[in-house]
Amino acid sequence: MRAIQLNMKERGAGAPTFNNRLAVMSFFFATACPRPETKRHMRYQRAAKKIPVVLSAEEVTRILQAASGPGLRYRAAFSVAYRGGLRASVVTHLKVGDIDSGRMLIRIEQGKGRKDRHVMLSPGMLDLGRNYYREAQPRGWMFPGRNRIVPISTRQFNQALGVAYDFAGSGKKISPHTLRHSFATHLLESGAGMGVIQ
Repeated sequence: MRAIQLNMKERGAGAPTFNNRLAVMSFFFATACPRPETKRHMRYQRAAKKIPVVLSAEEVTRILQAASGPGLRYRAAFSVAYRGGLRASVVTHLKVGDIDSGRMLIRIEQGKGRKDRHVMLSPGMLDLGRNYYREAQPRGWMFPGRNRIVPISTRQFNQALGVAYDFAGSGKKISPHTLRHSFATHLLESGAGMGVIQ
């Protein structure tokens, strides 16, 4: 057991890989070959915490403007992700009925932790959303996929963001979650309290 852990350490296995392999061994020695004393010799690693990448407001604007066509679909989707501070999986599963323009809210059904909640709908996002709606006339899903019965996939969302990012040419390594981190940081910089941001 010690030799396996030292070997992984020498090879530079990251904490997720290291801990995953220990979990497999733990299962093996707990179920298949019961030897509970082996658990004492397993030393899980802590993953290093990294500061998230944050884009400036100008970089976000360039990415939104560089969103690939046809039409406004991806620009609207990225705008919702950024201006609502939403995860890609939430954005891709929004329905047309989730947009409440009267109360300026977006309803999130079964988000992280299987919780329903509301997020703010900014006037700029509403204007872009209305232009997108007039252009695409979505039914059911706000951002339908190629087959309109299903929403765009998070993979499509990620790829389109990567293309827009390449066109915008910022040089940082980003993911859809970067829009979420940037949204929170920009709120903090504008004076919003932590309770509001959370």
